[in-house]
Amino acid sequence: MLDTLRMWIGAPGAITALITLVGFLLFKPMKKCYIRLRDRYRRRRSNLLKLACGLTFDGVEALVGKPITKRAPSNGSQRVTFIYRTREVYVAATAPSKDDSIDAFAITVRRRGFRLPVTKLLTKQMKLALPRTRFAALQDHPDSIRYIVGASRFGYSEEYYFGRPGLYQHYIVAYNDAGIGKVKAPLQLDSFASGFLRLEEDEHLPEEPTGSWLRTFRSAVKPNTLAVVGGAAPSLSIIMNHQSVGVDQSDVSSIPE
Repeated sequence: MLDTLRMWIGAPGAITALITLVGFLLFKPMKKCYIRLRDRYRRRRSNLLKLACGLTFDGVEALVGKPITKRAPSNGSQRVTFIYRTREVYVAATAPSKDDSIDAFAITVRRRGFRLPVTKLLTKQMKLALPRTRFAALQDHPDSIRYIVGASRFGYSEEYYFGRPGLYQHYIVAYNDAGIGKVKAPLQLDSFASGFLRLEEDEHLPEEPTGSWLRTFRSAVKPNTLAVVGGAAPSLSIIMNHQSVGVDQSDVSSIPE
């Protein structure tokens, strides 16, 4: 066939015609594959936006799959936290016991190129897309700012509370080192242990790091995590530990894909 084409239209024309023919034959299968992948992507993103305090663990599993591990507290309580993993995110969900409804959950984006608009989970009180929006694009004055510094570890989070419009829930927007993006601890924190920050220059304790460098940091860093803590939850600590908000890098990095 190629020899016949070459005889009639020459070698360059034959190659062009062959490429056109192959493209035509592959167009429909490739289009079907693209549509299937697109729909799967949209379905996974839609399922993540259905997460809510009040779901059972079975309800969470129906949205994001089976858990990959369970984290139990060391203080003897019955509280349990299940960790889930999809191609795009980690999810941590916690409840007073395995038979209770969850009272907090956290989503951490782990795949480059995946964008998750979570404005709906924030009851539309704040626009946020993980991991695209920068911290500086959020409200100027979070209710609290927390940083975590460890050996080769760093985490940063901001807490927001909107009262009744926010369903009396607490929202924690964070950078988690288990997720996408690599952020090093600012040099200004070298001499401090994990703790809290202030945006204001005045009225802070001497041991609190603060200053204009924090505004520069917020302008540069993009959060990859959103945690939602129900109004009836005992404390924000149920979805946070000494190293991170939501999943912990040391918990998930050792679990095979």
